[in-house]
Amino acid sequence: MQSVSSEFTVFTRIISFLLVPFWVLFFWFALFIPHASAQIYKYKNEDGVWIFTDTPRELPDAGVDIVDSIGTHPSPGYGVNLEEQLAGTLKPANKIERAALCVMKIKSPLGHGTGFFVTGTGYIATNKHVLQLTAREKTKRETVRSEAEDQIKTAKNNLALEQEKLSVFKKQLDEYARKISSLDTRRDREIARENYAVELKRYQSWHTDFQKRNKEFKTKVSAYRDQVRQQDYNASRSAIKENFTIRLADNSTLSARLVYVSPRLDLALLKLDGYTTPYLRPADRAAITQGRQVYAIGNPITLKNSVSKGIISGRQGVFIKTDAKIYPGNSGGPLITPEGKVLGINTFKELTHKFEGLGFAISMDTVMGELGSYLAQ
Repeated sequence: MQSVSSEFTVFTRIISFLLVPFWVLFFWFALFIPHASAQIYKYKNEDGVWIFTDTPRELPDAGVDIVDSIGTHPSPGYGVNLEEQLAGTLKPANKIERAALCVMKIKSPLGHGTGFFVTGTGYIATNKHVLQLTAREKTKRETVRSEAEDQIKTAKNNLALEQEKLSVFKKQLDEYARKISSLDTRRDREIARENYAVELKRYQSWHTDFQKRNKEFKTKVSAYRDQVRQQDYNASRSAIKENFTIRLADNSTLSARLVYVSPRLDLALLKLDGYTTPYLRPADRAAITQGRQVYAIGNPITLKNSVSKGIISGRQGVFIKTDAKIYPGNSGGPLITPEGKVLGINTFKELTHKFEGLGFAISMDTVMGELGSYLAQ
C-alpha cells in the first residue's frame, strides 16, 4: 500500500506540473487580452437613410460614426433619444400633435403607408399590405387585371372589325374609280368624279381617325402591360425585403428592419434599432363606444402626418368602424382618442356609391394579442 501511495503522489505532481502553464495562460488572457465588445456603427446609404449595424464588414469606406460601445445584449434605451429630438424640433401644442410625433411614413416597393411606435425601444406597428402584397390584395389585383384583359380583347376585336370595314370601303372606292371612265356621257363622268371625291374624302377622314385611335390603343395597352410587369416586380421585391425607409415627423429618414408579418391578420412589426422612441399607449377597451370622438393620423398621398376627425360608428369583429376620413396612404396609421391614446390601426375603407363610406381599424387588443410576444422582448 505504501508503494502504491508513493507512486500516486509522484503521478499527481507530474500532472500538476503539466497543468501550471495552462492556468498561467488562462489568467494571462483574462487579465491582458481585452474582451470582445460589439460596437454600433451608423452611416448614411446612397439614399441618405441612416443605417445602424454592428457588423464592420458592412461598412462603407467613409462617413461612419460609432454610436455606442455595448455588450452583445444592449439594454433598451441606448442611443439617440428621438422623443426629445422630435419634441424639441416640432414643439407639439396639444395631445394630438404629441401623438403625431410617434407616427411615420413608411416607404416600400409597393408604395407608401403609415406606421407608429408602440414601444419606447423602437418597435413600429403597421399594416402588412403596406409592406407586402396580401392574399386579399392579390385576389383584388387578379380580378382587376382579368377585367382589364377582357376590355382589351373587346377593344382589339372592335378595331379589327373596323379595319376590315375600312378595307372593304377602299376596295369599293377603287372599283368605282375604275368604272368612271367607262360611263357613256361626259356629264355622267363628271357627276361620278364628284361623288368619288366626296366618298374618298370621307374614307380618308375615317382612316386618319382610325389610325389615331388604333395607335392610342396600342400605346395604352403597352403602358398597361409595363405597369403590370412593374407591379409584379415590386411585389416580388417586397416579398423578400427586410429593411424599409421610414420618414419621421421632422422629415428625417431612417431604416427600420422587418421583425414579423402576421400570417392571418393585416399586421406587421418593424424595429428601429439604436434609438429611444416616443410611443403611443393603448387606450382602455372601455373607450371603444359608439359616438366617441376619434382622430386618424396618417400620410395620405403626399401629405405628412395629416389628421382627420370623426366618431366611432361601431365594432365589427376585430375592427373598429369610424367615419373619420381615411385615404390611401393612411393604412397602418393610428386611430386615437382626444387624449392621444391609440384605439387601433387604420386598415381599409369600405366605399359605397352613395356616400364616402366607413373606415376600419384593427383594435389594439387584437394588435397586442398578435404582436405582444415580440413587444415583451
